[in-house]
Amino acid sequence: MKHILLLIVLILFVGCKKDTTLVSSQAESKGQVLLKIDKTQKPDNVISVIAYLSRSNSDTLKSVLNFVSDSSADISFNSIEVGNWHLRIDALNENAKVIYTGETDVTVIEGITTQVNLTLLPASSGYGSLYILVNWGTNNTGWKDFNLNPILSKTGSSFDVGGIIQPKVIFDENIYKMWFSNEANNGIHSIGYATSTDGFHWYRKTDRPVLSPGETGTWDSYGVSLGAVIKENGIYKMYYTGNPYHDGPYQIGLAVSADGINWSKNPKPILNTDTLPNSWATASEVIKVNNKYYMYYSTSISFKRVVCLAFSDDGINWVKYSNNPILTVTKQWEGIGTYYPSVIQSQNKFVMTYQNSNESATAFGIATSTDGIVWNKDSLNPIFTKNDTYNHWTNYIQNPSMIEVNNEYRLYYVGYNWSTYEARIGVIRKFY
Repeated sequence: MKHILLLIVLILFVGCKKDTTLVSSQAESKGQVLLKIDKTQKPDNVISVIAYLSRSNSDTLKSVLNFVSDSSADISFNSIEVGNWHLRIDALNENAKVIYTGETDVTVIEGITTQVNLTLLPASSGYGSLYILVNWGTNNTGWKDFNLNPILSKTGSSFDVGGIIQPKVIFDENIYKMWFSNEANNGIHSIGYATSTDGFHWYRKTDRPVLSPGETGTWDSYGVSLGAVIKENGIYKMYYTGNPYHDGPYQIGLAVSADGINWSKNPKPILNTDTLPNSWATASEVIKVNNKYYMYYSTSISFKRVVCLAFSDDGINWVKYSNNPILTVTKQWEGIGTYYPSVIQSQNKFVMTYQNSNESATAFGIATSTDGIVWNKDSLNPIFTKNDTYNHWTNYIQNPSMIEVNNEYRLYYVGYNWSTYEARIGVIRKFY
């Protein structure tokens, strides 16, 4: 198999003018970017090519070439304003996985035809890439929405007809691995799984759930929802919420797996709520601190959603913290609840992201701690709201899940669209 894919990028000037009736009174020239792809040098496993043109304060442009269905081997962008642009090209296989990628800066110059050679390197070759997105707006927290959101949507099967929620991502063996909850009718949930080489383009290892409700009569026979996933000594541990009836009780269970796909459940819940209908607890994060497990979970106290903590020496037998809750509503933007915490250890401190609870979930906040127990909320909260989403692609946001990789924080989250009644997964980023 060939190891590189070479493209010739022609930057052409086209003598057209921007409509002078627009806001700017000064006419601007436009040009064309044409990508000439040599099919004879194309690796056999490359099925399609996606090209992106981006720059600050402009919408990202996207063009797709499918080698199976398209007769031409060219990609063109028309009516491009003169000036500097950033070009990224991804080559995908039949599973829509990026297997070659390359990036460069290009310049559209008035009256000039410029040729640029771009070599696409194998995505798994050990080479990296840098993608820089600049948003202009009111958000000054450093968190920016990814401009290709959403990054994962439902399959259209009966088990995820309502979409997918509650993502949990880990970076393991140089692969991004995501588990998430599928939403079916009547509040019935199951758990799905996908992987990615870059954290943005995702591939489902299976189109079926990897964890489903239990048999009739078991404590999780109605539904199972994702909580937290950790990996220890080659074994994945999933802490999830299960319920035997539509109205609860919702309790926390444990399942283990050697591959992240085939799971074995603990027969009983590992953290109980009371047995009343509508009682609930959701394990959003589990971390290990000095050989002790910390579980951060959400529940309701006096009709307000709060964050609580439990401890364990073995990850199975848990004791609730005596001074619960550890995070409650103190700010107006938080509405009637702070919940769904995601906690990581970073730069000698604990960092928690959480969501608000209003008429609908609209914002995320951050809190920090030196011991993982006592928390201080960030003065810049909320750090991200639904109004900060790229092109306002979603009506509300929920279920933040944070990871840290390569001097970057990534916050995977759920966006819900009222017009389509569908929950999908997106990501926001912050570099440091």
